[in-house]
Amino acid sequence: MDVIVGAEDYIRPKPNPDPILVALRKINAHSNKTIYVGDVEADCIAAKKANVKFALIIRNNKGRFNICKPDFTLYSLFDLMDIVLK
Repeated sequence: MDVIVGAEDYIRPKPNPDPILVALRKINAHSNKTIYVGDVEADCIAAKKANVKFALIIRNNKGRFNICKPDFTLYSLFDLMDIVLK
């Protein structure tokens, strides 16, 4: 891991995009080349507001989202390799 962003690094938490935007700046990454992996709808909303793709990792939430639609669905983090290697 190159960067860890904690609560001390931003003012407004998710679903505001600030945590993601801080991480992008810290690693000098571009939003159009980024996938954010999360397991709750606030993660999805924050990712969309930051203009990054969102991958939902299925855990106990069973993937039920009311507002935000994930770009990808993962059943394991190993599934991410299929996405990034395309």
